[in-house]
Amino acid sequence: MASLPPAAQPQPTRLSILSWALYDLANTTFSINIVSLYFSLWVVNQMGGADADYGYANSFSMALLFFTAPILGAFSDQAGRRKPFLVVTTLLCVTMTALLGAGGLAFSLALFIGANYMFQGGLIFYDALLPAVSTEENRGRVSGLGIGLGYLGSFIGVATGLLFLDRIGYTGIFRATALLFLLFALPCFLFVREPLLHGAGSLARVVRGAFSQTYGRGIRTIDNWPRYFALWAAIGVAQGALAVLLVALAGRQPLAWFLLIGALAGLVESLVLLPVVGPMLHATRYRGLARFLVGRVFYTDPINTLIVFMGIYAINEVGFSQGETQGLLLISIAVAVAGGILWGVVVDRIGPKRALNIVLVMWMAALAAVALIALLDLSRWLFWGVATVAGVALGGTWAADRPYLLRLAPPQFVGEFYGLYAMVGRFAAIIGPFLWGYVADTLGLGRPAAVLSLLVFIVIAFVILQGV
Repeated sequence: MASLPPAAQPQPTRLSILSWALYDLANTTFSINIVSLYFSLWVVNQMGGADADYGYANSFSMALLFFTAPILGAFSDQAGRRKPFLVVTTLLCVTMTALLGAGGLAFSLALFIGANYMFQGGLIFYDALLPAVSTEENRGRVSGLGIGLGYLGSFIGVATGLLFLDRIGYTGIFRATALLFLLFALPCFLFVREPLLHGAGSLARVVRGAFSQTYGRGIRTIDNWPRYFALWAAIGVAQGALAVLLVALAGRQPLAWFLLIGALAGLVESLVLLPVVGPMLHATRYRGLARFLVGRVFYTDPINTLIVFMGIYAINEVGFSQGETQGLLLISIAVAVAGGILWGVVVDRIGPKRALNIVLVMWMAALAAVALIALLDLSRWLFWGVATVAGVALGGTWAADRPYLLRLAPPQFVGEFYGLYAMVGRFAAIIGPFLWGYVADTLGLGRPAAVLSLLVFIVIAFVILQGV
């Protein structure tokens, strides 16, 4: 797969850069309205479903992505193009989103699984398009612009619900979200000029090449099949025993069933680990790439966990009201919009590694302050300042780590490694909430101790990334 000479690759224009960044805004409207807010409310409040119904559907879509993310990226590597895959996954997501609520509960849950999978899969191709709309000199600013517009999409999504939910209902919000997703994604489809990296050949050749790039490499790297299956059996028995123990101890409460699903997903993961083995071992061939991906697990885990539990923490530990907590969230998002754009400039000036190091130090300070405010009963006003720092760090995290991967990954395998990038993000999303619950409730140490456990993860990430 010979790459085209650099002269043949078109220089990104301002229109193509803005069009690419608008896709970040587009997909965030789906994330905030469908994944975070209104679909789960429709399932429980309107259809009489249980929290577990939505939880299982969400977990299943994430498990599908976890197992298939590297091969999705490999398809685009073999085809030499990212945008056609982005168009297809987006249109499928938009179509299934527009149909949510049209049938019964089971039908809509199935549609949600498909829509969320296509949304998450599309992010792999979207991130891999970054080289087509940027150069080494402006990659941080372009990535930061996308992050900033993405958080602006959160405002648009929330505003849509606040203004129209009472008039058009949940199904109307689903259709409005699908329309917003499509409208803001169209500029990316129309105006981003993507260079052809190499001649792709037939569809059969692309499929064969993608499976060889992932499954084939995994098979070739396993030199002791009996040991592989013995290891799988041992992990499977341990995970199954843990699942049974969790359900027995928790008396079949909903949380226990969520953990059971996670443990059973781990069993399946062990069985089908083969397509992941190849890309993971492939990453070790490139200096710093494997360390970066491992480090990413340790810093995305506490960040995402803090986002999930911050509302509960602010109300129950700091003493905020519901309205104050909503204001806190809006301020954090507003700061993240500006922070993403400003951090993009910083990334271009000092590089993604140094920028991410600074961001992680900010997260250490923020997490320590969050814990101390509750432990020492400090002024609630300090929490507003911490939320501002966290918002700045939040925008900086994603503005820095997306270009960071491009510094480490060879161009012909960008799709595959953005698949791994997505995979470790999904893995991190499993660990954090479990750790929080274990420290705060099972060990009985409380929420401030849970925050400090997240701080330990950030420190570990910082140490790992110094070797990149």
